[in-house]
Amino acid sequence: AALRTGASRHKPAARSPQANQLYAMLSSGVLKLAKTQCEVQEAHPWSYFKAGALLPMLGFACEQVVAHRDAGSSVATELSIMDRYLIQVMTFIINVVGCGPYQGKTSGGDLAGDDAQDAPVKALAGEVGGVLQAFWAPDRLAGLVSAIIGGYFLLTAQDLEEWGDNPEEYYHRGDSAAWQEGVALCAGNLYLVLLKGHTEVLAPVVMAALQQASNACPVGTDLSTLPGPRVSAPGGGGGALSVPLAALHKEAAYHAVALGAYELHDCVDFTPWLRAALLPELAAQSVASRPLRRRTARVIADWVARVEDEDRPAVYRALLGMLGEGDLCMQLTAVSALATLIDDWNFSDAAFVEYVGPAMQLLVGLLAAAKELNSQTQAFHLVNIIIERMGDHIRPFAEPLLGLLPGLWASAAGESLVRIQILLALQRLVNAMGAASPASHHMVIPLLRYAMDVAQPEAIHLLEDALGLWLVALRNVPGPCVSPPSLPPGTTAQQAAQQLQAQQ
Repeated sequence: AALRTGASRHKPAARSPQANQLYAMLSSGVLKLAKTQCEVQEAHPWSYFKAGALLPMLGFACEQVVAHRDAGSSVATELSIMDRYLIQVMTFIINVVGCGPYQGKTSGGDLAGDDAQDAPVKALAGEVGGVLQAFWAPDRLAGLVSAIIGGYFLLTAQDLEEWGDNPEEYYHRGDSAAWQEGVALCAGNLYLVLLKGHTEVLAPVVMAALQQASNACPVGTDLSTLPGPRVSAPGGGGGALSVPLAALHKEAAYHAVALGAYELHDCVDFTPWLRAALLPELAAQSVASRPLRRRTARVIADWVARVEDEDRPAVYRALLGMLGEGDLCMQLTAVSALATLIDDWNFSDAAFVEYVGPAMQLLVGLLAAAKELNSQTQAFHLVNIIIERMGDHIRPFAEPLLGLLPGLWASAAGESLVRIQILLALQRLVNAMGAASPASHHMVIPLLRYAMDVAQPEAIHLLEDALGLWLVALRNVPGPCVSPPSLPPGTTAQQAAQQLQAQQ
């Protein structure tokens, strides 16, 4: 009751300084109450149920999620009190839906046997299971998921502004954060939990949302002339970014389909959708189309198992076009999608040969533009995947790639994680070159001397991968007539061990 009363007053308005102080105290109290409910239910699920608190709190939590569907921002740098409150409320629902004891599970596993000691727990699980089954009526589930897709998944003006101000940082905040670090991220986890537990009820709801959003924003529509409300924000480098609300609703529906790829597998005829909608949307060039294009790339990556061989070249071309844009958020999204497609079981190296050169050139440009370590390691990860998956087809590109690596090594001074990726790329290149690998020794040997020199401060991080490169180089020497790369002077097992001990 206290939580309900406090939450009803938990709305910002124009206030005096005294009222602001009271509001801050009330907000803090409401947040603590919500957090306490989560912790008590998680620690004592049976007592929480038998005390009669489960259903009232669960119903209240669902009401709050629906009522505040327009609150918060997807990847805001700082969470407001309301954001933190909604995260706690959603976490409560997630904990209840995934509660092992309520599902007849204990730390020892399922209660499937006839052990008499398990009888009381089975009875409780049966009781709470029936109560929760009745609670999760189809209308309640549909309303909750509709609020998530149409509210929490929807990009806001603040999202667009932060994207425009720093695309690289915006990308990593949305992709690297834990699910409890943002309202939209937490809502995504809640959506998945509900969809997994109630697929038969919710799959039609998701598909209806996709159909409605697609009808409101048809494929090929000029977003600058699409009627209806728009969401505007200052654009990066000046100017304003204005995106039709209908396009953002479509982006949110695509987000739902991407997240639920496994559960929605039998509900989507993917190949016609890819050809009729996703590929044309990837080809759009306007700035206003970027949110939808970015999400489209994610849909394709999450549904990679359904991408037919004959459609892959068109997907590669579209993603390479995105990789060449000046927006790091779009470029990193393309990197992630390409990595998924190339690392897929159905990847064909022969079909990707013509794209290796452009991809490598674009990745070098991305590495030069990226400022964050995560961006550089992600780009190099794709470089390594391409080299590894292309096999013998990478040989024609080996010399140009070797020419690029020294500059990348020099620019990565002090960034051991990036230099490790360079050593791994060299391992794969040398292995792919085979008997022609001595042509790489002019670059390999200086790097080995540096990385295996225990006097260098980076040696503790680079030594293991440098030894791996040295081993690969030795294995690929074609014969005794070629001088193999030698161990750098002074590099001994004893010195390496001493260096390791000094770092502990």
